[in-house]
Amino acid sequence: MARGRREAGGDLPGSHAYQHAAAIRTFDAWWPKLVDGAFRPGLGDDVYAALTRALQIDESPSGATGPTSAGSLNQSQGHKGSAFQYGWWGYLDKDLRAVLGDPVRSGLGRTYCGGGSVAGCRQVLVTTLAAAVAEPAGTTYPGDKDCSAGDQWCADTIIQSPLGGITHDKISWQNRPTYQQVVSFPAGRGADLTNLALNRSVSANGTFIGYTAKAAVDGDPTTRWSSWWTDSQSITVDLGSARTLRRVILRWETAYGSRYRIEVSANGSTWQPAAVVDAGNGGLDNVTFAPVSARYVRMVGVARGTGYGYSLWEIEAYSS
Repeated sequence: MARGRREAGGDLPGSHAYQHAAAIRTFDAWWPKLVDGAFRPGLGDDVYAALTRALQIDESPSGATGPTSAGSLNQSQGHKGSAFQYGWWGYLDKDLRAVLGDPVRSGLGRTYCGGGSVAGCRQVLVTTLAAAVAEPAGTTYPGDKDCSAGDQWCADTIIQSPLGGITHDKISWQNRPTYQQVVSFPAGRGADLTNLALNRSVSANGTFIGYTAKAAVDGDPTTRWSSWWTDSQSITVDLGSARTLRRVILRWETAYGSRYRIEVSANGSTWQPAAVVDAGNGGLDNVTFAPVSARYVRMVGVARGTGYGYSLWEIEAYSS
């Protein structure tokens, strides 16, 4: 939550203001209040104070040492930026998920927020958020020798230490490398993203009763094809005419293929492999391969990932 707040805000060039300044200020004010409200009652004042001295709850861009007596960020450590490499992010995340009853690996041993009840935790979130909304900007950003109280942009700036007579202006802080995300683009801008397999003729060499092959090309994410419970099963789509193929998407149900081949054919009898997958783990498989002209495309199961057969919500084919 707090980790990604700057990336979402953005800085309007030259304005010394964030695009969503009020939202960012609210999150800045809320984080220390939320951690305090969730953990202090269960830990007690002395233990909570000792733990926050050992590991501060936030690593603000201004070098915060944790919450001040007013609960806001302390900017007395200078303006050196931040990578948010430490803080109580994981503790709160695990505690909230535990309170909701979700499985938590390496949990905290007990629940804290709201005494462990969903209703109590919800009240903590609402109360601390309301307090954050009501907090004046001058409290959230208390000011220091370089910045006036309430100056959000200045509070975040990186200020260089002068070397001899060389000085630099304040630098807008953007925490770009902290919150990584992998994004996969299946095709370039303007590419044809028509699903060539949609509503085409389809067959399977093994079909579990009631789960026909047609369900895997009907475009309905709630219907599926399922095979018999053996490894050597396949599903074949007739595209109607020869098309250039570069990609097949498999949308697996729980029963998936851990090993399988994507094969193509011009006539439906002579086949050639387009791609081989030896470490499938279910979910959505976006299988790409060198462009090939073919009328038929099929998934040939080699090994099942479960004790059941192979089961697909959809099999899709694309030219780009």
